[in-house]
Amino acid sequence: LVVYIPTVPNPTSGMLAIVSEDEVTETAITVEEAMKVVFSGGIVLPEIINSLENRKIMRRPGAATAVTVSETRTLDES
Repeated sequence: LVVYIPTVPNPTSGMLAIVSEDEVTETAITVEEAMKVVFSGGIVLPEIINSLENRKIMRRPGAATAVTVSETRTLDES
């Protein structure tokens, strides 16, 4: 698959990545929601991506794991 990865603040200056299908996680967000994520730098996330339950479903063995700001604070305190 060829995946377009937009950059901030200008999403037209993104890049293309060639990845295998097992490295792609499909979501049910709209194009409008995806563009809000891009323009906000990831601060505005649709509920489907932001929920803990969905993050558990999306995790695959060997896949990179994203850490949220609240989780980072918890890690720093321990």
